[in-house]
Amino acid sequence: MLSSPQRAVALGAGGGVSSRAAVISHPPRAVIAAREEPTEDDTPCEFDPGSSEEFDVSLVYGASESSARKAARLHALPFSLREPAGGAAAAPLSDAAKSQRLDALLRDLAADIQPGGAPALSTARLATGLPAVDRLLGGGFPRGRLAEIAGPLSSGRTSLALALLAETTRRGALVSVIDAADAFDPNSANAAGIDLARVLWARPLGISEALRCAEHVLNAGGFELVIVDLAFAAARERPRIPESAWPRLRKSAASTDAGLVLLTRERLAGASADLALEFAVARARFAAQPSWLEALESDMRLVRNRAGPTERAALVRFQPFAA
Repeated sequence: MLSSPQRAVALGAGGGVSSRAAVISHPPRAVIAAREEPTEDDTPCEFDPGSSEEFDVSLVYGASESSARKAARLHALPFSLREPAGGAAAAPLSDAAKSQRLDALLRDLAADIQPGGAPALSTARLATGLPAVDRLLGGGFPRGRLAEIAGPLSSGRTSLALALLAETTRRGALVSVIDAADAFDPNSANAAGIDLARVLWARPLGISEALRCAEHVLNAGGFELVIVDLAFAAARERPRIPESAWPRLRKSAASTDAGLVLLTRERLAGASADLALEFAVARARFAAQPSWLEALESDMRLVRNRAGPTERAALVRFQPFAA
């Protein structure tokens, strides 16, 4: 039969130890060999099952090691595991000593520590070419963030998206239209001034496919603007959109510094949107002589803006164009 200390040492060699003792390397196999009769060099450790400290010490020293080998092993232990000299309690560290130890630890871990703080967000803007909108947004839609344009049918949300696409492609940038609503008309886009050669047009079958497509396009990089049109997507699909979809898209936009704009009837992204606009139904303005359509006017409200004030409104005027 093995004595209690020897059983503790054998248990340590097998790996079945407490979490405190698991971080200490096991003694050599010759040290933990179980012997029925101790020799004159053996100095068994007194083991109290109720004392975890003595259990840890017995695992480190080895129950059958000589006193000299125990002293050598104790000297090799980290400072935090050594017993204070004379069995006295360790004196509390001063604030200066704690600060020095913390500074030394931070220097040792410098390569593995990433400085904290708020993530740096891009301040670049994508102008729309519409003075009222650009003034309201502080220069245009922010790049690297998720924006949402919500409004009912004939409210002006599509016209604003076309103006944003035209202004972006006019500067020679690449854009993408994820058209889950199947509402993008190339002829109207061309008449609005959009350079179709710089537009990647995708036509997914539903909302889930559109969100995956948008994420792939954003992660591919190279696009300054990605517009996802979900306005006419099936209403029954909207409740099935996972909550993680919007933070994932927002993260992809931030990593590639691309402007991401959603077109919706009602707001879908919620708190994940960095900027949200809401449109009312547009009003038609006709010229007196002759009687033809002169412009469309719509009231637009800024209901969410992480980078500035909200609850501001503007009157947006859309000029007609020949398709």
